[in-house]
Amino acid sequence: LTSTHGWGLGFQQLGVGTSDVDAAETIYQITGEYLNMFDGGFVLSKLVSELGALGLGLVAFYLARTFRAVRDLRGPRALAAVTFANCVLVGYFTELMVRGVGYFTGTFIMLVAAFWLLAAVRRASAPNRMPRA
Repeated sequence: LTSTHGWGLGFQQLGVGTSDVDAAETIYQITGEYLNMFDGGFVLSKLVSELGALGLGLVAFYLARTFRAVRDLRGPRALAAVTFANCVLVGYFTELMVRGVGYFTGTFIMLVAAFWLLAAVRRASAPNRMPRA
């Protein structure tokens, strides 16, 4: 974020260019090789490295919605589809924070579908508004 002034390296550019950070130098001092110059081991690192502040915003949105999903899962029973969508949101947390292979995985597609489903349910349950004259 600092070296790109918040813009990030660009979409899918983490494997193309290197990132000069203190962690890379520490790894080099320990192993004698730059072992992590072309990768991000989890999706959060890719999002922030490649998309900068926009990536941080996407992660913040996801985390806020995931905390809400955890709360909803602990509450009264909901529709089975809503419960499944909330479980998908919570399950993606591991790929985002611990270990993931990239953006376009099966779990990411399920995440997009879960967001779409939750938005559709929210729209369907919203009170109808009268059009303004």
